[in-house]
Amino acid sequence: MTRAYYFKVFLKTKVNDEDRKLLLVSRSYDGIEKMPDISEFDHTNLAKFNYDDFNDPDFKDYIDSAIQYSGKYSLRIDSNKIYSSAYKKAFRVLTDKEYAWIKVTAYIYPTVEFKLSPASLVITFLHKEWNYKYFTIDFEKQNLKIKEWNKITAVYMTPEVRNPNDELSVYFWLRGSKTFYVDDLSIDLYEPKEKE
Repeated sequence: MTRAYYFKVFLKTKVNDEDRKLLLVSRSYDGIEKMPDISEFDHTNLAKFNYDDFNDPDFKDYIDSAIQYSGKYSLRIDSNKIYSSAYKKAFRVLTDKEYAWIKVTAYIYPTVEFKLSPASLVITFLHKEWNYKYFTIDFEKQNLKIKEWNKITAVYMTPEVRNPNDELSVYFWLRGSKTFYVDDLSIDLYEPKEKE
């Protein structure tokens, strides 16, 4: 129930689909999220990382020219640094809406099978250093080819945030010990369009 829905249907004996759009958004409870029709959302690219900037302090020690999808460099994740630098943004900066969708795409280059050296893409929200609505794509469960660039995509609906200062965090995690590479990471935001 929302205030807008309540006043729209007050004293009505029937409601229609347009009225129902004023209800709170339906959320997944099984961990499987499917983004709805994007025509109902405003799109913003939040970040693109091609890792070609040697001066970026978050990446400079882990940029590698040995393998790249595009440009001259990619991000190397290995046993010396099992977490990539996280992209972080407060919910209040992302949107003033009740929720938004986050879409993450990247190219991944495994040097060995991920079943031998597992790794993940992590999307989560942080409240006082604690994770909630923690979501991963575990690469060992994907059908990724060794020594080739593989495109991965994840969609994530923001949770009902506890505080508007809570942060979205997106990063890669090497759970094994063998190197893999990341290139052309893109993080996109889809906000619901204003209802008329």
